[in-house]
Amino acid sequence: MRLWPVTNQAIANQSFDSLDELESVLFQRCKLLSNERDLIRGLTYYHWWPETNNNLTVCI
Repeated sequence: MRLWPVTNQAIANQSFDSLDELESVLFQRCKLLSNERDLIRGLTYYHWWPETNNNLTVCI
């Protein structure tokens, strides 16, 4: 999936003391990315994927 490189940027070359710390960093990155709809659409839009409702909202 092409989203992994975008999410992994937040954790690259780092170590974490706990899974909670890792989860917190990834959660913040996903929150940031939730506002980057054009970027995400460009990474995930496949011509064969059915059209979806554009009025969906993301709750974070």
